[in-house]
Amino acid sequence: MNKKISLGRLYPTYPEISGFEILQFIANLAFQCKFSIDVFDVADISPIYFALYGKSYYEYHLKGADLSQNFLFKKIVVKKNPFLDCFLGKIRSPMHEETVSLFENLPQLFYENIQACENAFVSVEFCPITFDTQRFFYEKSFQHCINWSPLRGFPSIIFTSDQLFEITSENLTRIMKKKTQSYLNFVKIDRDLDNKIIKTFDKIKTQIFDTSFLMKMFSKIFELCFFELEKTKSDPNPEDIFKFYLRPCVIPNINLFLKYYDI
Repeated sequence: MNKKISLGRLYPTYPEISGFEILQFIANLAFQCKFSIDVFDVADISPIYFALYGKSYYEYHLKGADLSQNFLFKKIVVKKNPFLDCFLGKIRSPMHEETVSLFENLPQLFYENIQACENAFVSVEFCPITFDTQRFFYEKSFQHCINWSPLRGFPSIIFTSDQLFEITSENLTRIMKKKTQSYLNFVKIDRDLDNKIIKTFDKIKTQIFDTSFLMKMFSKIFELCFFELEKTKSDPNPEDIFKFYLRPCVIPNINLFLKYYDI
């Protein structure tokens, strides 16, 4: 009888809990107990991993990738103003014809997360207000606001069937040696963070349906995060946008600004 661990929805980019520690545990369990891992990869960043490395999130981490090769995405330079103008524009515009915009969907998703926290008696401080929303920011900015012409367009990943991984000792050694992707990588973009005053859920629920508030907040975060990116990357490529802009700065700061700041 075949034994397997099935991985479905694991969101590796939730700001405070990356999910990578869980992946390390699962890989160790699968190897020690001689289980295979059956993967249907719907991780929020698998399309980005596939565009950059030709492998989904799970495949990249569980089976590894040759990072010494000369990836074509490294030839792409992301210019600040066109990127930010597109990013804000895509949030305002409809996602598809005859559908509402991302901007119209986000408040309701924020609200549902807040309700879940209230029902479970989770405090504002520990409430994951941005849970299951970061995938929209990745899609809007990464796929639509970067010129992918050197790759003949954004490479789309197609989920056709489950993938079965056998974890070897070499896989396990490589995975366990990787540093956990911790919340300590968070990029602070405001010096007043140390003197923040936490809001109430009622105030946050009012602000997330305030169009002016949200657009000012997004604009400020996008701009300040790119400023932080440019301190270390003068000509950022798509991998830099992902690893040093979106993951450690944009997404976690949206979560914090909703909880602590009046724009």
